[in-house]
Amino acid sequence: MLSLIGSGYREKSIAFIKVKVYAIGVYMDARVFASLENWKGKSQEELYKDAALFKMIAEAPVDKAIKIVLVRDVDGATFWSALDEAVSPRLEAANAGAAGKEALDAFGEVFKGRSLKNGTSIYLNWVQPFRLEVAVSGDSMIPKCVEASIVSSDLVSALFDVYLGENSVSPSTRTSIASELKLSL
Repeated sequence: MLSLIGSGYREKSIAFIKVKVYAIGVYMDARVFASLENWKGKSQEELYKDAALFKMIAEAPVDKAIKIVLVRDVDGATFWSALDEAVSPRLEAANAGAAGKEALDAFGEVFKGRSLKNGTSIYLNWVQPFRLEVAVSGDSMIPKCVEASIVSSDLVSALFDVYLGENSVSPSTRTSIASELKLSL
């Protein structure tokens, strides 16, 4: 069973105004806490700034998930473009090559030609360290089926870095995780 370990939001600047685009929840198997004992007793700020901690969380061999809930209507191509903009450089930095591009394209197909309404939930599940399952629900209900199952450790790592890395697109998510870890460790 996965437990919520942190939440936050993604903001974008539109005409010099920051607007919230979606909410984020990060879920993990609670067994992850056993591997984080070295961080026990650290302050929230120390936890937030510790790249090794977030790397350990991302690489922990437990089931993980990120749930994205849109807080405004957006077409799938626009959503995908913003996500691709964040993921592509990370794949390039990992030298993922053609296999990384193929995995990224498969991921993008889930969103192209689709209307994503306010309240749409996107589930990114890591069932194994190298496999990403993607599901979309038009409401808050858990989707009935997986829309894509992509085998790519590079894509999995890049996606976790987008949300948990030092240059996260959602600093509020990292802050929330650091706060939860401070309480749980």
